[in-house]
Amino acid sequence: MVSAKIRPDFVPVEDYISKEFLQLENERMWPNVWLMACREEELQEPGSYVVFDVVRDTILLVRQPDGSIKAFFNVCQHRGRKLKEGCGQIGKSIYCRFHGWSWNVDGSIQRVVSRHEWEGCDNFTDEDLRLPELRVDTWAGWVFVTMNPEAPPLLDYLGEVPEYLACYALQDTRMIWHVEMKTPANWKLVLGAFNEAYHVEATHPQTKSSTILPSYAFGIHSMFGPTLFDPVELPNRPAAMAQMQRDPRVLIAETYEEMYHDLQAMYLEPSLAAAKRVLAELPEGTDPQLLGMKLIEFHREELEKTGVSWPDRLTPEAMERAGFGWHIFPNFIILPCIDGSLCYRTRPDPENPDECIWDIWSFGRFAPGKEPKPQHTYVEDYRDFFEVNRFLKDDLVNLPEVQKGMHCRGFKALRTNPHQEVCINNLHRALRDYIDADGRVQSAGKTN
Repeated sequence: MVSAKIRPDFVPVEDYISKEFLQLENERMWPNVWLMACREEELQEPGSYVVFDVVRDTILLVRQPDGSIKAFFNVCQHRGRKLKEGCGQIGKSIYCRFHGWSWNVDGSIQRVVSRHEWEGCDNFTDEDLRLPELRVDTWAGWVFVTMNPEAPPLLDYLGEVPEYLACYALQDTRMIWHVEMKTPANWKLVLGAFNEAYHVEATHPQTKSSTILPSYAFGIHSMFGPTLFDPVELPNRPAAMAQMQRDPRVLIAETYEEMYHDLQAMYLEPSLAAAKRVLAELPEGTDPQLLGMKLIEFHREELEKTGVSWPDRLTPEAMERAGFGWHIFPNFIILPCIDGSLCYRTRPDPENPDECIWDIWSFGRFAPGKEPKPQHTYVEDYRDFFEVNRFLKDDLVNLPEVQKGMHCRGFKALRTNPHQEVCINNLHRALRDYIDADGRVQSAGKTN
């Protein structure tokens, strides 16, 4: 049973540790929302497929001969065997290895072994035996699915998100690496760790940052920003002013170098080259506003040297408006940047509120034909990721300890920051709306 109400400074701990609350999410929320399933480039050729699993549902996405994408429940209509795993090429048919039934790539039945033995049985037409189909749509290079036939169209569901992020032309980025990791924490806890910058000062002390970033609700979605490190606006921030005792050119160079090596995402080779030019080509004492403008100018030049076109709408004003991070309800986060993006998706363990699957992607911009082959890694033990990504290790160290602490009798609720942690509260508010509505369709709405 859903307990205490959400306030801007208060989220009941039951939302993270209660098995009953987890079951309400499974029954009333996950089947009724749009979910990011994969990237379009993972389905390049006709017959290519990706399997997307969430809670206890398994979904098969297949590129069709006409270029469209179809999504089916990934289960044999004979005895319920899961049909496909992972990703790859379908081949001649979607084949069940249990008894040999098969389907065409459009979901229509291809073969039933000894079909004549069902003669006279009710509901055994070709249409009855099709793979059940789900609604599928795309935005900015991502493929979304929904199990709810009455859900609003994807663009209506996304509300204002596409408008704000259009400047980054995310559809033109390509995957560099993807990590899928079992994580000993609730899916909302992992998501919330990247839904605010309030944690940066303590969790990532090497950044020497205490930047205050406000956050905003956009219906069921949310954003925090403006940009985490924007030299154009740097002198106007109190935390930045404190750091002005250091040469801002050095601060830029160190920040970009650290993010490039430790995070391995967002700040890629063009960013690093631009930061090095700022330090080498601009004199000490350069006005911070001019420094910021030159950094963007250098960044554009370095990006274009690689054969990549600068997005037409990517201006400093558009970047500032777009913010640093977006949460697309319920479980997808996009951190956009000039060189690409860093993205997160979490999915619950269907039985255990203390466990989840966490997906992390790095995307970049590349000249045609220069796209890298994505590196896919599955991590069974989250501690194995510590040395792979030193920056995200800081967050991983926290998450299991927070989940343990939430079970303590001395902790009753999250006392969230009403200014910087709006995204976290908004997630819980929207989630409870689905639960209270018993799965009835919710709309994205407009800015709160």
